[in-house]
Amino acid sequence: GIGSPMPILITPPDLVIDNAPVAPDNVTAGDSVAVTFATRNQGAFPAAVSRRDGIYFSSDNVFDAADTLLASANRPALDAGAVDNLAFNIEIPRCVGGTYYLIAVTDIDNRVAEFDIKLDAEANNASPAKQIQVALTPPDLQVTSVTHTPVSGPGTSVSVTWTVANTGTGPAERPRRDRIVLVSQSGYATTLLGSIEQQPLAAGASVTRTESFFLPTFMNGEYRIAVLADHDNTIFECGGGEANNEGTADPFSVTNGLPDIVIDAASAPTTPIVAGSQFPVEWTTRNAGGALNGTTGWGDIVYLARTPNFSTTFRVLAVTNIQQPLATGETYTRQANVSTGNLAAGTYYVFVAADARTNIFEGPQNSEFETNNISQAIPVTITSPGVDLQTTVNSVAPPTYSGRSVNIEWTVTNFGDTQTLGSYWFDWVYLSRDSVIDSTDRVLGRIARDGVLAASESYTKTESLRLPDGLTGDYRILVKADGRNELAESDDENNLSAPFPVVLELPPPADLNITNITVPASGSPGSSMVFQWTVQNSGDFPAVGPWRDTVYLSRDQFWDASDILIGQSNRQGQPL
Repeated sequence: GIGSPMPILITPPDLVIDNAPVAPDNVTAGDSVAVTFATRNQGAFPAAVSRRDGIYFSSDNVFDAADTLLASANRPALDAGAVDNLAFNIEIPRCVGGTYYLIAVTDIDNRVAEFDIKLDAEANNASPAKQIQVALTPPDLQVTSVTHTPVSGPGTSVSVTWTVANTGTGPAERPRRDRIVLVSQSGYATTLLGSIEQQPLAAGASVTRTESFFLPTFMNGEYRIAVLADHDNTIFECGGGEANNEGTADPFSVTNGLPDIVIDAASAPTTPIVAGSQFPVEWTTRNAGGALNGTTGWGDIVYLARTPNFSTTFRVLAVTNIQQPLATGETYTRQANVSTGNLAAGTYYVFVAADARTNIFEGPQNSEFETNNISQAIPVTITSPGVDLQTTVNSVAPPTYSGRSVNIEWTVTNFGDTQTLGSYWFDWVYLSRDSVIDSTDRVLGRIARDGVLAASESYTKTESLRLPDGLTGDYRILVKADGRNELAESDDENNLSAPFPVVLELPPPADLNITNITVPASGSPGSSMVFQWTVQNSGDFPAVGPWRDTVYLSRDQFWDASDILIGQSNRQGQPL
């Protein structure tokens, strides 16, 4: 017969919470409260997977995404018609007060697929709302008094007394820490003197503590000692209660008793100085602070800079080590004979820094007592030394085949009256179409020279350098001594040699052929096999450079495009 259609209705689970959560009607913000509710599966089939149920805190009686989840728990599968009773201890949010609602929600992340033919079964997972009244009784800690004993000077002990009162309507129920700090009114960093633990404090109560602290060894100017109650906000005080936790004592002034080393004057020659020659630098240092007993030594350093800004110093010219007592106002004068070393001509600047490595503690890092140790910039004019390198290309050994190496010999002579100030540089070897070096020319090599070159002395280099592939025709070899102009010279423009003409040719061809091929007697598809062969150069000229031998599998004795490539071997090494 012919069948007829019939509807089939499948009813998955449907989780609901029929009643509002059970909880106290009146609670206090921050309290831990017991809450219970029951989840029921009113569907015809079990909720076969686990789910997560929770309690939300709401400002109205309608559950929505703005409500706050207070607690949740993973729950097991729930049979059709079964009930799951849940209990939570929740913490009421702090700093809220008035009428609020607790709403229980089952399957809060929709793990269980639910269905009800009459309605959206996913929309009935929230319970009726439980109205609660939340009382707001926060503590409010205030530092009502801060006093201390007279301060006799930096590095001494001071006794601080302070009182903290809880002016709020609720207790500060946890231990807390009060922080005692030294606050500079002159722009120096705030210094932590101590952190003291305090015990819980009832509403309306106060506590007074007295503790001793050591002041820092550096102090200068006006200060206040301040106390910050509950500095890490362990106690929830709500609203403006967190903004009134600090109290300060009356201000007091302290004069810094530490040494303060400054450069009063520094000088260098005003006449031009030849690079590499010695010249005197003189400076006078004064102790503008407290007496220095001489147990710790320090170093005055002479620097060279590119601009009048000390941050551009790039070379240490001299280090003078000093260890002596230095009374307040006492001075000393030192002189150092220094040399610029290998340096291009121009205007530079000399600085002298007293106690450059900050061996003597004068004050906080970057304070005016540590940054006033540097002299004013002293301009000096540096002129070029009597060094003059010139280059001659002596020979280029034939034949000059492109793609092959060629021996090039050149001589560099110092025509100046002074040995080179540097001892390491590179000679650059160029291949050019003309006599002018530009971006189109090829650099054949950069050859290192290690050692100073005395006045009127020379050195000769011979290097085998490879010519580029594929070039033919007239070219020129040029060599530039000190190719990057790293040496200070009286004339950098004559370091390039005269062009040495060469005619480049393509190398004569070799004639490679395969002999003595040895193959296996048989083989299986997919297996490895060993082949041996000999490559012979039957021509009159060597085969220079790398190449690749390729093995093919063919159905006949002729190679063509249908043959199968089965292996390759790269060949490198000496010419064949």
